[in-house]
Amino acid sequence: PSEPLYITCGDWVIKNDRNKLLRDFQGGSNCPLRSVWGGLSMGLCDHFPGRPCVYFIILRHPLHRAISDYNYFCTEGAENRKKWTSFWHQKGECTADVVQYY
Repeated sequence: PSEPLYITCGDWVIKNDRNKLLRDFQGGSNCPLRSVWGGLSMGLCDHFPGRPCVYFIILRHPLHRAISDYNYFCTEGAENRKKWTSFWHQKGECTADVVQYY
């Protein structure tokens, strides 16, 4: 599955994928497209010639990002505990501290 893209269409935020977005808008959508963000959004400006389009990126401090990842995946067990080891699954908790986690 492709990473989702999010678009603002007027006052609405819509989750979409890149191929569907391109099909919908190249076919003449009546949506007042205002912004697109998410994975794999680079290169989309090429598909909308004549419309204002810019790219920007938001970077996080690497340490803050690592701690956030630890809290989200290890402490909270988010996304169905997808980053847990089989040992943590058996124990029912992530027993690693932030250093052990990495």
